[in-house]
Amino acid sequence: MTPVNTRRAWTCAENRRLFELAGKVNGKTIASELNRSYYAIRNKASREGVSLTHAHDDIRVGGVVLPYIPERRGWMKPDGTVTRNPLIAQRVAEELNQRKGE
Repeated sequence: MTPVNTRRAWTCAENRRLFELAGKVNGKTIASELNRSYYAIRNKASREGVSLTHAHDDIRVGGVVLPYIPERRGWMKPDGTVTRNPLIAQRVAEELNQRKGE
């Protein structure tokens, strides 16, 4: 008898909430809120390049890195502007990585 796959896909809302809470509250709290295991949260965060321990890490997607600039309290985009929103910084990094792969 083959095992049943009990994994469920991540929704956009869950991804957004993970990015919002990462580094602000502990992983077990995020897991409880999203009704997922701590290990699922930890693995997803790792795959997405999100730190659960410190919200002000550089954002890395593939070979693209958006550095966190503490003095400006945000992530430096390639055009020299800074965004304080980690979701926007993540999206910019993903778009740059996608263009880099084309």
